[in-house]
Amino acid sequence: MPMLLRTASIAATIAVALGVTPAQAQQSVTPAARQALECAAYSAIKSDQMEEAEAATGLQFAMTYFLGIAIGRQPELDIVETFDATLINFVAEHIDEIGERCLPQIDEMGDNLSKVGNALAE
Repeated sequence: MPMLLRTASIAATIAVALGVTPAQAQQSVTPAARQALECAAYSAIKSDQMEEAEAATGLQFAMTYFLGIAIGRQPELDIVETFDATLINFVAEHIDEIGERCLPQIDEMGDNLSKVGNALAE
């Protein structure tokens, strides 16, 4: 399945799970929410490129994490409307620049999840 279709499918699945419906008009996105959406899109793109299943799954968790951050920063955010092919294409065109901003956050999320897992295992 092509990357954009898989990414759209992932976004649609999340939207259904959250009970989100498409908005009628173009939604304005705050800069803080936009940054989180870009990191979510970055994670989705990189997940599609991973050959190792564990790495792909980790990036899918990161995508969900960043979508949650975006919604937390802008609760009325409609991810069906805003997490779309236009966003994915923008992020794909600026992948290195966006990666520099998002990778430290992805690493921090992964480290924190590992710490939680270790603490629960004790």
